[in-house]
Amino acid sequence: MSNLLVTVCDQGSESYNSSYIFLCTNCDEYLCTYKYSSSLIDPYAGQYVSNIVKYRNNIQLGILPSSYPRPNNVQATLSPSDATVASLSWTEKGSATSWVLQYGTDKGFAAGTYTEKTTGFVVNGTTITYDLTGLTPETRYYARVKANCGSSESLWSGTMMFRPTNCTFVDTTPTSSSSYSNTSTYPVYMSNNYSLTQQIYTADQIGVEGMIYSISFYYNTSFSFSAPNVKLFMKNVTRNAFASSSDMEPLSEDDLVWTGTFSASKAGWITIYLDEPFDYDGQSNLLVS
Repeated sequence: MSNLLVTVCDQGSESYNSSYIFLCTNCDEYLCTYKYSSSLIDPYAGQYVSNIVKYRNNIQLGILPSSYPRPNNVQATLSPSDATVASLSWTEKGSATSWVLQYGTDKGFAAGTYTEKTTGFVVNGTTITYDLTGLTPETRYYARVKANCGSSESLWSGTMMFRPTNCTFVDTTPTSSSSYSNTSTYPVYMSNNYSLTQQIYTADQIGVEGMIYSISFYYNTSFSFSAPNVKLFMKNVTRNAFASSSDMEPLSEDDLVWTGTFSASKAGWITIYLDEPFDYDGQSNLLVS
């Protein structure tokens, strides 16, 4: 269960010559950031100043509550040999025994762009799966699901994207456990609000030339996490090592291949389907940042 963050941005005048009092109650904390006008208090003229205030405004929220938890952890498992099929799975958070699944090529699920399924699900505890057939290779699909609770329905799950493709799956995991170790800092450093990491995969490790459509990272713990606003870059490089912790490969927007939320709810492979396929030349090493 999460807390609710409310942010109000006023981009009007920068004058700071009036006070407006709102009814405040409770002792929850909020961060107030504001900018002094150049005609006001020196030495803070033109600077942004932040204060932690030990009160919050008394507000009213118009919320239509859902009486039943929505499914989560919607994932797609693709076939390495058949790009016309995929298996969708999700986690049932309540006690529903029926669901409504929609999948199609429009992220907004406009009428006529999706297929809806209400039967044919395979139940294994709280994990529900449905096998898709007749898909078009190299096409982006979007899927969402909600629980049917008899007299009511849950809200829709988050929408997930998948792209069936006739790909060769390259596994760069070392065959010996002595050749690798767990890390909490790559590909994103969850302990900090901001991080930049870079990894190099050699041409010998990859062993094939072609377009890269996805990349997967193995998450080796059961704790859930969600990192928003993550950018993924790829680049063909000649280097095979970093000289120091500050020896970072320069990047540009041309190297950007994906932007989104990097998250997981359990241990396993986390697959990112690139927004733009990356042309790997097969001769260079691959930089992932």
